[in-house]
Amino acid sequence: MTLPNDLPNVFEFLSALGQALSNERVYHLWLDLTLMVMLTVHGMFVLMLTVIFHAVVDKYLKPGAMLMSSFLYFIFINLIFISHVLDILTWTYITIYLKAVPEGGAINAYYFVGEMYTTLGFGGFKVNPEWRTLPILIAISGILSSAISGAALYSMLNALLLNKKLPLENIKKN
Repeated sequence: MTLPNDLPNVFEFLSALGQALSNERVYHLWLDLTLMVMLTVHGMFVLMLTVIFHAVVDKYLKPGAMLMSSFLYFIFINLIFISHVLDILTWTYITIYLKAVPEGGAINAYYFVGEMYTTLGFGGFKVNPEWRTLPILIAISGILSSAISGAALYSMLNALLLNKKLPLENIKKN
């Protein structure tokens, strides 16, 4: 396999990218910091929910109390869903503030952010040229937040299923 001759040198590419982003460097740094803070807050919130779920299941729910455990699990699913909606709303306000999506106002900004956050990418939005990196940051936020949430929900479901199996294990041991 041969590489095309017109590929730029990696250092030239990074230099050109840095130069292109330097026009609005303060805002881009602010957006990067916003992404880091949002991921940290989302991660800590989901971690807190996971710890609480495990503590409640381990301490208060009797083995085999599947109905109550399932109800608790679905409450935590909804809390995690709400955290994603809050992430999308935060990015929507940022998008409106930056006037990154010039047409349609708040509804189009919300739709744009939801599309980028979930990485669907089927809309026909035109982002202002100075904010071309914004969809990338929103998509990174959505992908990583979803991964964090998925891992937490898997951990909670595993605890739920282990809680259900305990009485059977005790019967087999006797």
